[in-house]
Amino acid sequence: MSSEGFCVERLGSPLTQFVVRYSEGNHVLEYPLENLVSGVIDKVFTDRIGPWRKPHQDETIDDVHKRLIAYRVCEALGFLGDKIQVVDRA
Repeated sequence: MSSEGFCVERLGSPLTQFVVRYSEGNHVLEYPLENLVSGVIDKVFTDRIGPWRKPHQDETIDDVHKRLIAYRVCEALGFLGDKIQVVDRA
């Protein structure tokens, strides 16, 4: 858990698919990643972030918050050695 109150977890494996689980308090969302290969830069598309998982699936995530989540995910995965960049549109 970060000092800012969010958590980023990377789940999955090269045999399945990697998923990033992002949580803020009791709000959780999952973002699928391409299988991470050494030297490849993966992308986090801000317009693909969301929705929150149940029971908060009807709460809107605005563009500013999506961008913040994307940068937090990139920073956390970068700390793990992954090369990730934020892209605003898919």
